[in-house]
Amino acid sequence: DRGHTCMDSVVSRLPRALQAVIYILVQVAIIGLLICFIYSGTLFTISVGAQKSFVLKWPMRVFYILIPAGFSLCLFEEMLLFLQDLVHKECRFKTIEEQYLENADTAGP
Repeated sequence: DRGHTCMDSVVSRLPRALQAVIYILVQVAIIGLLICFIYSGTLFTISVGAQKSFVLKWPMRVFYILIPAGFSLCLFEEMLLFLQDLVHKECRFKTIEEQYLENADTAGP
């Protein structure tokens, strides 16, 4: 779902080609950050070692592995959406109004 709020008042007034460049730069930055989060989460999970939880006495890795796993899922979705935009040549930020109209068109009765 792309119903997230975004600050598009400046970017939406730029020429279409410049919007595409900014969009691609932002997507690459997001993907880069997600990769950094996956890497750091993995290092953190490994560094926990054999530490056990206080109450359940389970290895803390069981819980901390969810950090890189969650970021991996975010990266997967981001890559899918980005590739979809590249294929459909929709490399730009859509205004709130455009998003609303798209959602209204696809909503059922």
